[in-house]
Amino acid sequence: MLNARQSPIEDKELQDYLTHKPLNLRATLDKADAYTGADYVIIATPTDYDVETNYFNTRSIESVVQDVLAINPSAVMVIKSTVPVGYTAKLLAGFSVLPPHPEGEGNSLPLGEGRGEGNPTPNILFSPEFLREGRALYDNLHPSRIVVGEVSARAQQFAALLQQGAVKQNIPVLLTDSTEAEAIKLFANTYLAMRVAFFNELDTYAASHGLDTRQIINGVSLDPRIGSHYNNPSFGFGGYCRPKTPNNCWPITTMCHKTSCAPLWTATPRAKTLLQTAFLPASPKWWVFTDW
Repeated sequence: MLNARQSPIEDKELQDYLTHKPLNLRATLDKADAYTGADYVIIATPTDYDVETNYFNTRSIESVVQDVLAINPSAVMVIKSTVPVGYTAKLLAGFSVLPPHPEGEGNSLPLGEGRGEGNPTPNILFSPEFLREGRALYDNLHPSRIVVGEVSARAQQFAALLQQGAVKQNIPVLLTDSTEAEAIKLFANTYLAMRVAFFNELDTYAASHGLDTRQIINGVSLDPRIGSHYNNPSFGFGGYCRPKTPNNCWPITTMCHKTSCAPLWTATPRAKTLLQTAFLPASPKWWVFTDW
């Protein structure tokens, strides 16, 4: 689809660029073709949260690392996928650079559990992405910040490439250790989920007491410490990076221990229950509720 200048996802800016911009872009499914001669290999594969193992499934990342090491070991691999805190450091140490799992065999284990050491490689960086679903290209062109999980010349060079490809000017660049970069990503997602949960709680309280939700939100949001952004009550939170179900939120269960982040476990179900009670009696033609 990409070679035919068609976007495989719903993204207005992406389709516009594919249709109208003179892009130097070619898609391939050939690993050797993709990796040979590359200075940087961006790894942005799915790392779904697995409820059975209580861990992110990082097998797709490890598979790409193995392929790159075999084809172009001098390339710097930059992980963009969401990973657990500490994952990159252990990957660098060689704990998970192992032969790929046989087809269909289980999910990735927590690093260091049930695995031997593989072949260490120094050519791995972690650089989190902060993209909204449906606005991925726009957010890449107008990033709020660029974070690279290494303090080095090559990290600075990679950040400069991202700046060069952006439309926005004067983008803040933060070079950190890899584990801190991973924590930045997960805590940012956790905060955004908590913010959604907070305004859901506000909306539930207002609706339960016959109050005007919008008036309250407007008054609360005028405080500059809170701001008037990202304050709309909704059915919940989701997307590929934020968890689809609060009970399975890895960053919160491990970092917050379900205490300071407690609204995530209660606000969304309450909001859904309230909306069901309020709207279902009206017999709408279509109304779909799902779990997040």
